[in-house]
Amino acid sequence: MMDITAPRGGRLRYRSVAVAGVLVAVVGVAVGVGGKMLFVAVAVVLLPFTSLLIDNALRGVRGRAGILTIEVPLVLLLFSDTTFRVRTTEQLSNNPFDTAGIIRAAAQAVAMFLALVALMSPGERERGGRPTTRPFRIYCAYAVAATAGIATSAFPILTAYRVFELIAAIAVIGAALHSYGSAALPRIERTLYWWLALTVIVCWVNAVIAPHSAIIHPRNSPIPWQLQPVFPVIPANTVGFLGVCLAFWSGARLLAPRRSDFPGPRVLKAFTALGVITLVAAQYRTGYVALAAGTVVVLALRGRKILVTAAVIAGIVLAMWGPRVTTAAESIALRGAKTNELGQLNGRVNWWSLALPVWHTSPIIGRGVLTGTRLALQSGGFGDTNTIHSTWVETVVGTGIVGTALLSLALLVAMRRGWRLARRGDVVPLLLLIAITVRSITGNTIESYRIATLFFLWAILCLTDWISARDGPARGARPTLQADGFNHASTTLMDPHETRWSK
Repeated sequence: MMDITAPRGGRLRYRSVAVAGVLVAVVGVAVGVGGKMLFVAVAVVLLPFTSLLIDNALRGVRGRAGILTIEVPLVLLLFSDTTFRVRTTEQLSNNPFDTAGIIRAAAQAVAMFLALVALMSPGERERGGRPTTRPFRIYCAYAVAATAGIATSAFPILTAYRVFELIAAIAVIGAALHSYGSAALPRIERTLYWWLALTVIVCWVNAVIAPHSAIIHPRNSPIPWQLQPVFPVIPANTVGFLGVCLAFWSGARLLAPRRSDFPGPRVLKAFTALGVITLVAAQYRTGYVALAAGTVVVLALRGRKILVTAAVIAGIVLAMWGPRVTTAAESIALRGAKTNELGQLNGRVNWWSLALPVWHTSPIIGRGVLTGTRLALQSGGFGDTNTIHSTWVETVVGTGIVGTALLSLALLVAMRRGWRLARRGDVVPLLLLIAITVRSITGNTIESYRIATLFFLWAILCLTDWISARDGPARGARPTLQADGFNHASTTLMDPHETRWSK
């Protein structure tokens, strides 16, 4: 493979000098503004000096290595999403960058810088087709629309930082694809998968080491304990979401042909069971819906006979033990809450009603991602609430009608293409999209940066433009494994109407 990271004719050196000049200008403006921007200036001014070290490191990286282009930036982003403390809205608005915030921002800045260096280097273009996909491009347009909220935000610095997080995630994934083409997708998948598995394992380590802190006891719940780690701090709902993703990812790879870069069947079976157990331990009710929806999709793809058989068995069970099963399921779903509380989604409806007046003040471009809703929660006396607990309410308030339309379009196009790709044999992107879509109703997912955003970006990059075509590749694209954007060792090119699922 060609050396795709080394600069040609010193071109990268001149670009690095240009970037350094821009950074110096940014530092000058920051010094003129003063205040908190001085700290940002100190961080920015160090980047040109470290560029030579990073540049020299990248010169020695051959096409098959490239760890500084894919794995290192990804791990830095994943680490930055780790929470070691919880702060109220007032604390966050008064001081966005405490010690943990500085570490988080530094990790993202280094990842962003590595991505920029990779993007400025000569890349590997896919033959006969675009290196990105339509859902990915629409999502990039959403990120651009989110920047408009900085002008109308009550906390401009905080909004700018949230937008920077989102753009950094897009840049890191895009740089990997720019540098290595579809060959980067399996490496991104491995990194995300193992980080996910490690995070779930850490949740259980918390329960073993510090059971009094990591296990809470919901009132009147049929399951007397609930998993909620404290180091790092992971809410129970997020733990359940991670459990669903681990179960989907491991189960789908278990059903697919064996891949040498993934663990064996025994490990995949263990991780699938661990994901389901983690979901139950977290008592994440939205996760139950996602798990059921994903299971139905897998059964449908495996064949109608299997789906009908499962439906008949479920009907027999309900006929014989209907009242008992219904009572048990209702008690688990309520999780000790009253029926009227469940109708209000544990207070979420009240939070959403507080957000609507804030959206009315800027309906077109919004009031800033993860800042407009915080203003609403703070005014309503919910300063300790971390988020508004809905991707779509957050998007409407934060990015207005423009951002909401773009994000909805990206998700709809991705779901359609995910279904077509699942019929060809790879169901992982579709299952991840299902988990994200279900969670987006009552939780925050892809409207800002978090681990779900990286899952989403990887999934939509597996959905090439010609996947959605009825009769084959789109115009200008070649129906090869490389152009498919999915270059796994076990994948073979198949007829668009053929399925590899056993019936």
